[in-house]
Amino acid sequence: MYRRKREMKKILAIFFCCQFLFSCNKADDYVYYDNPPRQERTDITRSIRNIFQDAKIDIVFIIDNSGSMHDIQQNIVNNAALFMQNFIKNNFMKWRMGVISTDKSESPYLGFNFPFDNNTANPVSIFQSAVSSLGTNGSPSEHVFYNLLRTMQDPILKSFYRPSAHLAVIMVTDEEEQSLKDFGAQYEAMTFLNAVSSFKDSGKILRFYGAFNFPDLTDCSAFGNEYYAGSPFEKVINHTSGIHMSACTADFGKRLAEIGKDIISIIDSPSINLNTRPKVETIEVYYDDILLPGGKEENGGIWYYDEYFNTINFYNLDFAPDFQDSKIRIAYDIKDGVDRE
Repeated sequence: MYRRKREMKKILAIFFCCQFLFSCNKADDYVYYDNPPRQERTDITRSIRNIFQDAKIDIVFIIDNSGSMHDIQQNIVNNAALFMQNFIKNNFMKWRMGVISTDKSESPYLGFNFPFDNNTANPVSIFQSAVSSLGTNGSPSEHVFYNLLRTMQDPILKSFYRPSAHLAVIMVTDEEEQSLKDFGAQYEAMTFLNAVSSFKDSGKILRFYGAFNFPDLTDCSAFGNEYYAGSPFEKVINHTSGIHMSACTADFGKRLAEIGKDIISIIDSPSINLNTRPKVETIEVYYDDILLPGGKEENGGIWYYDEYFNTINFYNLDFAPDFQDSKIRIAYDIKDGVDRE
């Protein structure tokens, strides 16, 4: 009996101890956590003139001016505005353009003796005038490769080509390339390409394009055995990831404009690198304290965030008429992995 009483006392003692312990927390049912660190926000400012660094490109038209080229030349003149619009509306690209013929003895028609570039007023009419002046009295021997390399090697004309600029070459003809036959092995397609590349700094893009009247191209009725397939023209265009087109189609202007757009694509879009990862929904971009909308260009966006490169990219700089003194400011919350919800 005594033993049972002693066990009952132990049980009651344990019971009251538990009651006491649990009652200590009775007044407060909350679970406490450490306060998360304060959200850090960053703010960076860049001068507009410094946000694009690789925007220089030299563009050369080599246009056949032999007796059969009148219609194709006129097609270029008629569609000059479609081609040039790509360069006129692009206010960050530093382009310069030249026009030469396929006649090995002629001087350039545009851009080499006097600048024709992104600072030129009325570029469409000037370009049209230059192409119109080519005429069709040039040599019946067409030397596309020779004439390009000739201007690059000439002591005076070579100043047109900037070593630090990309190079786009647009070849327009209805005859086979005759430089190899008349001037030797240095004008074999790949040897010629290597020679042209040597005038440009390492890493600069070289791209060839062509508009041709050959029997194997759409709507062309040229006579003879000259075909685009297997030609030196095809080799240099394919090797440089360029574009060729028929010079005989009704949509010549549209196709010429596509070449212009591809040339534009060689130039890197203006962008700003971010030093830290942003919470994308918090990004704000300002031009001289004016908030710029982000998103798709077709929806009115001026910029977008590239997650892979961690950059703010601009579709163009049309919003910034003043390049010299204007600035871009970017503010955003830093993505730090902390859950603050």
